[in-house]
Amino acid sequence: MKWLGLKLWSVNLHYAAEAEKLYNEGVFDYIELSAIPGSLEDTAETWKKLKIPYIIHAPHFMQGLNFSDPLKEKSNAAMAEEAFRYADRLKAEYVIFHPGIKGDFRETARQIKNLNDGRILVENKPYRAAKLVNGLTEEDSCVGWSPEEMKFILKTARAGFCLDIGHCFCAANGAGRDKYAMLDEFLSLYPRMFHISDGDAEGSADKHYCIGKGSYDFEKIFSALPERMTITLETEKTSEKDLDSFRKDAEAIRKFI
Repeated sequence: MKWLGLKLWSVNLHYAAEAEKLYNEGVFDYIELSAIPGSLEDTAETWKKLKIPYIIHAPHFMQGLNFSDPLKEKSNAAMAEEAFRYADRLKAEYVIFHPGIKGDFRETARQIKNLNDGRILVENKPYRAAKLVNGLTEEDSCVGWSPEEMKFILKTARAGFCLDIGHCFCAANGAGRDKYAMLDEFLSLYPRMFHISDGDAEGSADKHYCIGKGSYDFEKIFSALPERMTITLETEKTSEKDLDSFRKDAEAIRKFI
């Protein structure tokens, strides 16, 4: 079973050789590759040569994709199509999408349903945006932050679910809800895979700390999760030269399984 994933961006070609080495050593089982818009032709062949299983993460709000905005439907579909082509090239099992921000979750559900691709997973989000850019304000909330919104999106769009643990805790803290109760609610939506990193257990901003650098209670978290899972480590990389920090995070997280 491929259960532990390394998160990289499609343009991170400088990590390719190191990733291949760690994969051959059994440090991780797949790469979750964020497909940066316009990078397909320049990067896909490099990743394909590694002979590693892949999951694709599509562009999100920071790259201009926002399913909750009806005015962006055409450009959203174009970026989604490029992500699907990347998945085709690497034979990826899933393509993960963020629901959007500063919009309507019902519009998100409609647009994702129209993509009509069985590989789609939708990821839950924090309550508020982590960075105030691209016209965002502190009052703009993310779409898909709550179990209620995610349930509607998944059912309407007939999509699978990617549960981001950090996003769940950030959303609960930001909305004044109990984070472990919210985690249980999200788990009832039967996630097909998970994202995890360390962070501020009482904070509402997503941090992506290395394991052990934050205050998450991983023993309690993993006691709530299924015994068999596919989980991508989304921790920060501390060096542009190697993936030593990821190796340490992988070793640390295995202790909780």
